[in-house]
Amino acid sequence: CFGIVYYPCSLWCLALLLLLVVIILAIIIALLIIFVGKNNQANAMLLAINSTEELNYTTNITEPTVTNASATAVKMIMKMVMAMTTTVPVGTTTTPLSCGQSCLNESWISSAHSIARWPFDGSYTDIINGHNGFPSAYPPAFATGYILQAASFNASQQQAMHTSFIPLYNVSFTIDAWIKPTGYPNPENHSIVGLCPSKIVNKCLHINIRNKKLYFGFYNDDLQGGTEILLNEWIHVAFSFDKVTSMQTIYLNGYLDGQHKASTTLEISSGNFTVGTNEGVNFGSDYFQGYIDQLSIAQRLKSSCEILEIATLAARFKFDIPSPYTDSGPNEVATTYLDTSIVVGYLNQAISFSGVSMSYFQASGLTSLGISNRAFSLALRIQPQKLSVSSLLTVTDDEVSCLTKQKKGKDGSYLLVTIKTDVIVFENRAATIKYIA
Repeated sequence: CFGIVYYPCSLWCLALLLLLVVIILAIIIALLIIFVGKNNQANAMLLAINSTEELNYTTNITEPTVTNASATAVKMIMKMVMAMTTTVPVGTTTTPLSCGQSCLNESWISSAHSIARWPFDGSYTDIINGHNGFPSAYPPAFATGYILQAASFNASQQQAMHTSFIPLYNVSFTIDAWIKPTGYPNPENHSIVGLCPSKIVNKCLHINIRNKKLYFGFYNDDLQGGTEILLNEWIHVAFSFDKVTSMQTIYLNGYLDGQHKASTTLEISSGNFTVGTNEGVNFGSDYFQGYIDQLSIAQRLKSSCEILEIATLAARFKFDIPSPYTDSGPNEVATTYLDTSIVVGYLNQAISFSGVSMSYFQASGLTSLGISNRAFSLALRIQPQKLSVSSLLTVTDDEVSCLTKQKKGKDGSYLLVTIKTDVIVFENRAATIKYIA
């Protein structure tokens, strides 16, 4: 060892060699740790592109942005997830809610404990429990709504509707609807719904637009939202009360607009439930001016994630048996299709397009796509097999045609496309890609 062969120098030399080996191994291990760490960081960046808002959906919904998307494919297999999204109008003060890991423990769209729902499709019928509406002397008309038809209220004609008593005594509850105010003719209040047999604290439910902002009160135990409500625009409003925490909450387009801790629960055991007015109001006219659609009441606290999904999920098509062409979202939009079949998909079943003549699936009645200055997103899982020119998505003023299969070429001929897709989801809010599941 370095020419030293006599004891004890040979032992010192051996010890130095062992120390050198240990140092070299330590350096190698340190370099490996640094390399692995950087690799994990890079992977994390790929899984969280601009992840300012996490979207860990239990339904594996993912949401990148798109406008009119076209792709090149003569034959491909794909899983498609589409999200039509709405940005909050300029000047609002709504507070975005994080909808990440916490949503995994929250409820999603459910009809559980629903006690009333009025779609206002040509009638005042409650399709849940028979709380059918009785119109005023000048009955509200029906007009084009957010979904199919809506009730149209004219404040100058004092148009309104009332029903039998709806039990909200000492319970958690959520009331939500799509509304489109068209004017503010009253000095202060424009009632959406009410249950107010007497003007006593916690014995008078009044939900309205007061001074151009949403208002939710139990009579002198009230909450006002922070956003000025614009006219002539469809918005989703939700008002929830949590019996456990006594918290009143207002949501606008799925986002928190205000919270207030009430002194106690609502203590009403009788009276008519009113729509478009409030029978307990006696300080000037309070009649609503505009449209109300899809009014619903649940005798439970809907989670923030559920309300966000109700407000933003325009449509979802899973293409699963037994109702493969039915929208499983909250709006039940109409669909048509031609030359398609249901086959084994990436997740359960999928829709398959024949590629013969014109083969397509089409969804209509997506009101949010017709609202100006609102973003929407599209994400899809594809496995291209042959490439050519085709159209994946066509959006018109009247309809959204998904995966049209015929595209006219430069020579005037048509290119036929065979496509298989698993899930299509439209959403009504801006989204950021986190991962594609």
